[in-house]
Amino acid sequence: YKNKFTTEKPRLFFSELERYVMNSKYHTKTGRHYEERVGMVNFSIVGRNATKEERKEYADYDAEHNEREAIVAKLSKKYPALDFVIGGAVSIDIFNKGNDKSQVLKKLFGDTANDYNIVFVGDRITYPGNDHSLAAALNGLRNAKAIEVHSWEDTRALLKTKLFASG
Repeated sequence: YKNKFTTEKPRLFFSELERYVMNSKYHTKTGRHYEERVGMVNFSIVGRNATKEERKEYADYDAEHNEREAIVAKLSKKYPALDFVIGGAVSIDIFNKGNDKSQVLKKLFGDTANDYNIVFVGDRITYPGNDHSLAAALNGLRNAKAIEVHSWEDTRALLKTKLFASG
């Protein structure tokens, strides 16, 4: 199963993303600022070519200046057929309305999701994070829970708790 990413005027859309890069006050821009993936576009001011250190520096900058949040707010108003969410430490995920992570419930479980115990672990559960839609959908189910973590170490520790103990 695949979703296709579409926008009415793709050339203008990608030019607009490039303008956000040019107008950003952030000092380091490493290139490859957007990447088309199956069903979405991943966009980053610092760029997909950034080193681990450059990514960390941008994440710190964004935590202070909320640049990605401001971009998400502006683009969401301008492109109502698309969803924009903060993904990862340095990027914004862009996809067609409704093609968010919550669609996995329908695809995997159909109308039977309430018959299962479901635990979702994500690092961007708070809006406008890219895990928010799935976490919100799980909140409406009887035997489901969404847990926010901040690192892979948090996930490892969580997996060692009674929540995931077998038997």
